[in-house]
Amino acid sequence: MITLTQYGMMAEEHWRKFCPRMVKGLETSGRLQEMLLAAEEKTEEELSTLRRQLMKQG
Repeated sequence: MITLTQYGMMAEEHWRKFCPRMVKGLETSGRLQEMLLAAEEKTEEELSTLRRQLMKQG
């Protein structure tokens, strides 16, 4: 099992609080970890894009 970064852990905490049915379904299907990793990657990509944009602005 791959260890989540802070972004994955934040997503899991948020999902468990605000989307408990979705989490239950993902756990039942064995896809929770996969989806958390995907959310983590998406967050890192978006942060990288924002960082580049801010650096261009000075």
